[in-house]
Amino acid sequence: MNLKIGFKNSEDNIDSEEYLERVRTDARYDSGNERPPSNAEELSMTEQGILNDGLRILRFEKNQAEQRIAEKRDKTITRIEDIDVEHVTNRLNASILDLKQTEQPHLEELIRERDQRQASLDQFKSEHRISRMADYPENRLWSVAMLVIMIIVESVLNANMLAKTSLYGLIGGWAEAIFISLANIFAGFFTGFIPFRYIGFNKIRKPQTSKIAKTAFISCSAFILIFNFIFAHYRLVGTPETTNIVGATLNHIVSNPLAIFLDIKSFALFVVGLVFSGLAGWKGYDWDDPYPGYGKVYKKWDNSKQALLKAEDMVRKKCKSIVEEKIKRLGKDRKIVKAELQRPDSFIEDCEMEKKHFERFASCLEARMLHLVSAYRDTNRELRKTQAPAYFNTPPAIPTEDLQLQCEVPHFRNEIEKRETIATRMLEGIDSTLKQLVELESQIMSEMTEFFSKLDTEIREEEWKEQQPQNENSTDGYTGKSEEEES
Repeated sequence: MNLKIGFKNSEDNIDSEEYLERVRTDARYDSGNERPPSNAEELSMTEQGILNDGLRILRFEKNQAEQRIAEKRDKTITRIEDIDVEHVTNRLNASILDLKQTEQPHLEELIRERDQRQASLDQFKSEHRISRMADYPENRLWSVAMLVIMIIVESVLNANMLAKTSLYGLIGGWAEAIFISLANIFAGFFTGFIPFRYIGFNKIRKPQTSKIAKTAFISCSAFILIFNFIFAHYRLVGTPETTNIVGATLNHIVSNPLAIFLDIKSFALFVVGLVFSGLAGWKGYDWDDPYPGYGKVYKKWDNSKQALLKAEDMVRKKCKSIVEEKIKRLGKDRKIVKAELQRPDSFIEDCEMEKKHFERFASCLEARMLHLVSAYRDTNRELRKTQAPAYFNTPPAIPTEDLQLQCEVPHFRNEIEKRETIATRMLEGIDSTLKQLVELESQIMSEMTEFFSKLDTEIREEEWKEQQPQNENSTDGYTGKSEEEES
């Protein structure tokens, strides 16, 4: 308890022993002078000083408590900042409209690019009489890995069979096997990727291409066959001591061409070469769409279509983000308003706590003042020679208004009720708007899909007008269907 207000310019606390001793000293001094007189009815200067010091402390503490209550009261009855919930949907629609205007040029560019790719695809299908979807691998990494594995496996298989032809044994045989494997894999891949795929080439204005491709395919196949046949004979006659290995191999082919079928390792070398060339040819054929050029044109169209779909999805995500941001902001505002509704109750509780604290403080201070006055009177009565004044038997009166703290809550009840009404109305408005935004989210997504469709239609109409009169896109009564129609 802070009772630090001095008596007679002293800085001692009123509840200190020094203060009590000074009171007794003054009582002894007054008793020697027979003061206060026996017929006195008013308090002595010392008694009045005790009361004045105590009241100064009490009034100071009361003023501090009243200031704290006033600050809390001002915060409580201050008007809540208006949250404009009525125009949230209008601002949301404005944001969506602004998003459409911002993204429209980019979407138009992607739509035009897709339509150009579509036109190129339709023209290619018409010229080459194709009515199916393209078939090509999305990722060629697996194909490359397979080719590398085939080179390694064939080299390992051939290395053991060619070891006898090299001065360095297995290592030398492996070096030769790698060369053979590379030649087989490359020749097989080339045969499958170009000649074999062009056999089915069906362009209207280039019918001779298919015949050339057949000739090239037969030539490449013959090369692979002869190449592996020669190396099978090479393995049969080759030794580290053999000189002019090329001539010896050719002589052996002429003199005994079927000898490789009698030696298991030479025959195995021949078969392994053909098998891995065939596998490489299959990977070459499967490298892109079986029809030459179709996979490239189709993939360009598909990439442009996917780019457009990705852009549309991004716009939808931005729309959803705008709606979610509005909902999140309203959620924060709702918490603020809800907290504001709880402030009046908190204000009343704070007032009650301040009142109880002050009453305890005033009670302690009152008891201390009465104790000091009693000490003065007892000492004075004991030492004086005359009769003590009659008022010594009556405790001094302390103003009751100084012992009580008024929170004045009823005085501000109207302002508090008005504030609660405003907060309640705002909370209802926020809840209603939140519900409306949740319902609007799906509606906005539907409207955005309609926006994409409308934009697509408008651009198609513009392109149709620009291309009038249209060129004929059919040959021999065949018209290629667009990929979108097939899908």
